[in-house]
Amino acid sequence: MKQEERDDWDELEEYVRCKIMDFVNEGLTKQMVLRLKGLRYGQVMANNSAQKHSNYSFKTILLTFKACYPKIKSAISTKQFKNNMQKFNYIMAIVENNISDVSQRMRRAEEERVKSEAINHDIAQNSNVDAIYEHKNKIAKSNKKQTRKNRFSNLW
Repeated sequence: MKQEERDDWDELEEYVRCKIMDFVNEGLTKQMVLRLKGLRYGQVMANNSAQKHSNYSFKTILLTFKACYPKIKSAISTKQFKNNMQKFNYIMAIVENNISDVSQRMRRAEEERVKSEAINHDIAQNSNVDAIYEHKNKIAKSNKKQTRKNRFSNLW
């Protein structure tokens, strides 16, 4: 893993451990870590020999956990679990159902950001934008007056 991926993984692991599972002094179990890492590739558990169905970043997974936090907390408070692994599997089912939506929203937001930067760049290149819009408005107003005059010219 690259350093950026490690930082994203550490942030995800810390968020899930402290905020979602409410573990203070203990870490996530091996099965929980494998479930989180498997989610990255669309697998139930991380397994190098199994086929990879998707490729989500750890940042996308973290944002999915954050987006689903209210659902997760209400689901946890209304259901009784036998152990922490059952609780974690229930949480993962909620996250798995929402990760593609969050991924699509992130992709659309990135596309919109790129478009807005391109527009801002074009505006910066055209320093006389106000003059251009003013000129277009004058032309549009004069065309509107001409069409009004032409409407009634054949009546008289």
